[in-house]
Amino acid sequence: MAVLVEAPIFGVPQAAVARQLSIPMAGPQKAKERIRPILGAMGGLNIFDFGEKVGAANQVKLVGNFMMASSHVHN
Repeated sequence: MAVLVEAPIFGVPQAAVARQLSIPMAGPQKAKERIRPILGAMGGLNIFDFGEKVGAANQVKLVGNFMMASSHVHN
C-alpha cells in the first residue's frame, strides 16, 4: 500500500550541505513518524508538521516562496 507524505524543502544547496533545511510536512501520522529520520538525514534542521490534510505542506511552501519572491521586488 502506498502512502503520500508531502515534504517540500526550503533551502539553498549551501543550507543542505550545512544541514539547515526547513521542511514542512503533511500526511498520515504513522507515515510522518517513519520518514522523519530520513528528512533529518537529508539535512532537515527544522521539520514542521502541518497535520494530515493533503495539500497543507505544499500550501506552506507556496506561501513561503511568494513571501521570499515579494521581498526581492524593488520599486
